[in-house]
Amino acid sequence: MKYETFLKNLAAGKTAPIYFFFGEENFLLEEAINKILNKYVTPGTAHFNRDILYAEEVTGAQIVNIATSYPMMAEYRVVVVKNIERLNSEAREMVLRYCERPALQTRLVLTAGRIDRGKKFFNNLMKKTEWIEFRPLYENRIPMWIINFVKQKGKQITPRAVQLLQAKSGNSLRDIANEINKLIQFTRGKEIIDEKDVEMVVGVSRNYNIFELWDVIGTRNFDQAITVTRQMLEIGESPIYIVSMLTTYFVRLWKIKTLLKAGKNKNEIAELCNIHFYFISKYLQQAAAFSEKEIETNFEILLEADVNLKTSYQKPHLVMDLLMYRLLKHHNN
Repeated sequence: MKYETFLKNLAAGKTAPIYFFFGEENFLLEEAINKILNKYVTPGTAHFNRDILYAEEVTGAQIVNIATSYPMMAEYRVVVVKNIERLNSEAREMVLRYCERPALQTRLVLTAGRIDRGKKFFNNLMKKTEWIEFRPLYENRIPMWIINFVKQKGKQITPRAVQLLQAKSGNSLRDIANEINKLIQFTRGKEIIDEKDVEMVVGVSRNYNIFELWDVIGTRNFDQAITVTRQMLEIGESPIYIVSMLTTYFVRLWKIKTLLKAGKNKNEIAELCNIHFYFISKYLQQAAAFSEKEIETNFEILLEADVNLKTSYQKPHLVMDLLMYRLLKHHNN
């Protein structure tokens, strides 16, 4: 089942007796659990009708006994069992038997992290439950998630603010959501969150500096490239990491130029390069700022810098200053 389908069914009151939620995107998984709890458990009856269990702390018999208990002063009770990958073999068998004839007055939610679908227990469980795999969102899907999350909070956010928020927060949905909640409080009385709000409220992650460096490299601004690189080194960023991320950046520009030569349009390039549509125009401009020959040369320059950082006695800040000069020297000579 897709997460969107689950949300529509939940809103319509069409829920299954057993759900199996698993995957590495823990924030969305927890959000799904909370939506079920909010749907069926009222604050006044939560003590009687809500149970949060951890597989390593309960037996199979305890899970079944709780799941088959009747709710008090409500139509349903909700039982959540987390980390079911830690159940022993006996408990797993009891859970599977329960799945054959689940209690209709209970909404049982079983959760796990990353699983091996080839294992018999998980394979059988997926056949007997409504299951959703929560995978980390691709980087280019996060901006739309931000827009929708802000909309749920009753506000709007500008495209530039979205980009800056992602750049400063990284790609963790939990971190982004925390920053959005701060922004909601900060922008009381405003309908639209803008770039200035993000600048004022959101802390700086390593990704913000990387995105900033990409931007100044893309506009061939040598002085700013030196400034940003030195700032990154001053706050403890690894020069080897910076070189690695610059290589990633030029690989992306190379791919864009290759796709342009193949006749691909803007939308196709955004999809194939995993770039959100909001930002593709910027990347197209940056790709145009470098010739294919320059990008090829820059790969060699980046490799040399990587080797020097790992094997030579040169000071890292000198290696990085020289790297910025060599990457951008065609513009500044």
